[in-house]
Amino acid sequence: MYLTGALSAYFPALLLWYCVGYGVRYGENIGFITYGIVLIAWLILLNTSPFWIQNRALGFGWFIAYLVIPLYFFKLLQKLHKDVKTFNYKATHDSLTGLPNRFLFDEILYQYLKDENFALIFVDLDGFKEINDSFGHLTGDKVLVEALKRIEQITDFTSRLGGDEFVCIMTYKTKDELKKRLDKLVENLQKNCPNKRIKISASIGVSLYPNDTFSAHELKKKADEAMYKAKESGKNRYYLYSELVS
Repeated sequence: MYLTGALSAYFPALLLWYCVGYGVRYGENIGFITYGIVLIAWLILLNTSPFWIQNRALGFGWFIAYLVIPLYFFKLLQKLHKDVKTFNYKATHDSLTGLPNRFLFDEILYQYLKDENFALIFVDLDGFKEINDSFGHLTGDKVLVEALKRIEQITDFTSRLGGDEFVCIMTYKTKDELKKRLDKLVENLQKNCPNKRIKISASIGVSLYPNDTFSAHELKKKADEAMYKAKESGKNRYYLYSELVS
């Protein structure tokens, strides 16, 4: 009686709330699948239950209610999931370059700690403040984007720490291979800009995993020290932390 009589009209309502909850938890696709299953089951019940065959108008009234009302909630769900994705992206990516920011970079760095060899590279553009002061922040933003393109051509992964600082990961097999790629990175950054009056170069610091340390925190600290050494030594160059202490 409960499954085929008048009270069965409330079962689809409960199930629809259940599938809306699934949509919130697992995404709108799962919600729509369960929603479709509930509607099909209700249609079958309307055409097999003696009670609903006798009260067909009432049954189809319930069906229309179940068809229309949940769609409103799914519309809200779609907006909710879209807003969450947008928020998550903004929280983990740099607004200017679209690069992962320092928070997402830390997560990715821990994943790289499973690899055998990689270099952590801090890149600080030389004289960027003067570019901003002389040509304006709009031009400065264009320089950052241009520098990013040149860095990404050489590195395996790049993130923007903020301002004119980037942090990169470069995998390698031998130190000679790594140094050739670092030389290429320095060379790449020095290429002429579209605005011939602007010159780009960078001070670069490098720490090696696992040679220098097994700690993500220490890798960043040592790469930062090597970068400042490059800046103090005349800029437009790179230093490996291991060569500073050897």
